[in-house]
Amino acid sequence: MQTVSQSYSSQVYTQVQNGSPFPGDRINFGHETSSTAQSSEQSLDETVSLSSEGKKLSQKTASPTADETAYDQSNTPKGPDQQSLNAEEQKMLHELKARDIEVRSHEQAHLSAAGQYAAGGASFSYQTGPDGKRYASSGEVPIDMTKEKTPETTIQKMRTVRRAALAPASPSAADRNIAAQASTKEAQAMKEMQEQTEKSSKIESDPEQSSEDKNSDSISEEKVARSATPQISDYSRQAMASAYNTIAALSPNV
Repeated sequence: MQTVSQSYSSQVYTQVQNGSPFPGDRINFGHETSSTAQSSEQSLDETVSLSSEGKKLSQKTASPTADETAYDQSNTPKGPDQQSLNAEEQKMLHELKARDIEVRSHEQAHLSAAGQYAAGGASFSYQTGPDGKRYASSGEVPIDMTKEKTPETTIQKMRTVRRAALAPASPSAADRNIAAQASTKEAQAMKEMQEQTEKSSKIESDPEQSSEDKNSDSISEEKVARSATPQISDYSRQAMASAYNTIAALSPNV
């Protein structure tokens, strides 16, 4: 069973056959069970997994771990030899083996692309074959989609999540849906970063605006001084003319 860590502050989506996703910030990449290999050990978590054709990796193999193989061998009853199986059982066994490889390759593709944002390793559901062995029929890889502390890191994270969702060779509709969610969060982070840039630019431009206001005040004072100058000159001329007339009147007539 997959457990949800409170550190991500989000819901985990889980895959159930014919189920529907619930909103949250932690999603499980996965590979759904085929019609010929329904899991007898279906996951009980409320998550949704992504289904698609698996992609063979050149650098990493999708073989089960040693512990997992040991568990399968020790906890499954020994079945009949393959030679004793009828044609229908041999066909089913062949399909189960192919499905096992496909599912593990698919989950490894998601896990490798997710990198540090994978919230855990791949987990699988199994189908017991006619030979008594268990084969992976579906799987999932949890990935963190929470917002980071800064828009820049959120953008980088969502781009990685989108690449992880589309890592398999043939992404399913569920894969593309998660990729679309990552693109939406990336766009929101880019908008937030742009708003922060505009706000910073506005703050930096305030001193220039203040300087312009001071210059405007100085120009206004100068205009007031200039407008007052003609009034003083007119008054002086009138006073001088009056004094001249007074002096002329006091002079004796010739």
